[in-house]
Amino acid sequence: MVVSEFVGELRFENEYPTEETVDKLFDQLDFQRGCQAFLRNITAASMFSFREGLRRDLGIVSASQLAVWEGDFDARSLLLTPNSETVYGTTFLNLKADGPTVVEVPAGMLGLVNDMWMREVANIGPAGPDQGHGGRMLFVPPGYDGDLPPFGFHIIPSPTYGVWLLQRAMRSPDGSAEEAVARHRQTRVYPLSEIDDPRKTVVVDASGKDLDTIHPIDFRFFTDLAELVAQEHPDAIDAETKGLLAAIGIAHGQPFAPDERMTRILTESARVGSAMALA
Repeated sequence: MVVSEFVGELRFENEYPTEETVDKLFDQLDFQRGCQAFLRNITAASMFSFREGLRRDLGIVSASQLAVWEGDFDARSLLLTPNSETVYGTTFLNLKADGPTVVEVPAGMLGLVNDMWMREVANIGPAGPDQGHGGRMLFVPPGYDGDLPPFGFHIIPSPTYGVWLLQRAMRSPDGSAEEAVARHRQTRVYPLSEIDDPRKTVVVDASGKDLDTIHPIDFRFFTDLAELVAQEHPDAIDAETKGLLAAIGIAHGQPFAPDERMTRILTESARVGSAMALA
């Protein structure tokens, strides 16, 4: 018999684990995999929840709709790391539906463009290709092999179909947001296919509106993650992450249908994994 501080008693007969011990070890293995899957994919769950929150709470279903906080932040906007010194504008591109997508960035902006695992795709501002002067960025979906314009754009490939666009404009010295909001309104986002007659950007004032972008920390974490994996390009994540997720039943092109045992284990993995993330 082997006694583990974390697993308990492990019994063996003729040097082979008993059936009860085998079940206990597999439960522990899947629990540990679930915890690691949670910790490694918090960024993906966060992106998924952010996009779903914009859709559900603000009605932002198109990349040409831009959420802008024209007033101050308050407790109705549940975001992970906002501040009140700048005016934010954000949306999500959908390269699967729209194909290559143009983002016309105004001068004087700061911002970032991340994929659905919150990996950097591009910067906006002095650290970006526009160098703070503004310009046209063209975001290209994974696996795209069509024609692209030979000039006039900063061409930026994305490893995922979903792309998070976040911009910040500085308030005036007196704290006024009027000029910053006006700068956000100059942003244009539209499919490259509409280059000759691009759609206008619709600004949605998010101030004072209920918005929940925080990812869940229960079993829904894994259902959200499975939905994101299903939506995204098969090569959006590396082979090691694919293997880890496949071990708990999440794989591109396959339904996520955990049985009662795995549902119980993943529910506990989310609870413990969320605590580990705070440790």
